[in-house]
This record gives sequence, C-alpha cells and structure tokens, in this order.
Amino acid sequence: MKKIRFIVMGLLLFIFNITLAQSFEEAFKKKEVETAPIFPGCQEYEGNNQDLMKCLVKELHKLIGKNLNTDFPWTSTPKKILAVKAKFVINPMGEIEDVEAVKGDSELMEQVENVFYKVSSYLKDKNLKIEPARKKDGTAVDLSLTQNIKLRNPGYARDLIRYYNSIGYTPNEIESELRRENIFKYNEQQISRIIERN
Repeated sequence: MKKIRFIVMGLLLFIFNITLAQSFEEAFKKKEVETAPIFPGCQEYEGNNQDLMKCLVKELHKLIGKNLNTDFPWTSTPKKILAVKAKFVINPMGEIEDVEAVKGDSELMEQVENVFYKVSSYLKDKNLKIEPARKKDGTAVDLSLTQNIKLRNPGYARDLIRYYNSIGYTPNEIESELRRENIFKYNEQQISRIIERN
C-alpha cells in the first residue's frame, strides 16, 4: 500500500512539473506581445511598453517589499545578500500565477514564491487588476516574466564576527577578516565586546 501511494505521489509531482513547464512554454515573452501588461497605477504609460514594464517592475517591487519578511534568515556561513530569480506568469485575467523560484539562495526561495501569491491576493482583495498583455489582434495572453529579488543582511558584520569567533579566530584575526571584507567600523575592542555578549 505504501509503495502504491509513493508511486502515485511521484506521478502527481511529475504531471505537475510537466504542466508547469508547458504553461511557461505556452506563455509569451515581453518582446512577443503588442501591448505590455498595465499594472495598477501605471496607466499613464499606456502606449509605451518600455515604460509600462519599468512601472510594473517598480510597483511589483514595492508590494513585494511590503510583504517580504525582512528578518534575514540564518545561514550556515554569513551572507551579505540573499538573492532569488523568480519566474511567473501574468495570465489573460491579469492574475499572477505559476510562480517558481528558478535559482538563487535556498533560504529565500520558498518565501519569494509565497510573497508573489500574497501580492496576487492583495491585488484581488483591493479589487486591483493587472491589465493583461495583448497580441496585435487585442487578444489577452499569458505573459512569462522573471523578477530578481534581493534581501540585504543589515547584521552582516556582526554575523561575521560570531562566525569567525565560533571557528576559533581571535579578535585580532577577526578584525583582519572584516577589513578584507571592507568593513572598518569595528576595532579589536568592539569585536571583543560583541563576542562577550554572545
């Protein structure tokens, strides 16, 4: 019974992956549409696809920034920035769907996928609609887009100090490592105090 359940689950995942891949293949690219999608608040750029896309990215970034958990996740080695490239489709109804984090830092991938769905829900809740991309004949089409999301670590220097301390570096050695990273705001005494607090 467990073996059958495992096979069925594997089959469902396989079918899901094929469906997702097909929807991306069937979706148009930016250069293949006559009219770019119009994000709420970007109507003033109608008729200029380049400006419409810039506005879409800007407005999307604002909403992502409001919905992204900015508490920097723990990583085994300190990172200054976490980044993810997300792929998504704006469908003919003007909804965001088929979101997939295609590459980047694993600590952020799931959160980025979820935040796109939060943005989509937010737009629906506020009765805001993305006007979909259109072909020359005016038909609304799926449009496949990618978006890079970056999260900066505000505590990067302190994370480095803790990390180097955990692997046995002295405060003097830690100060040297920080300088190699172009971090000059901590001297040996300050580093020692940070280590003592932890």
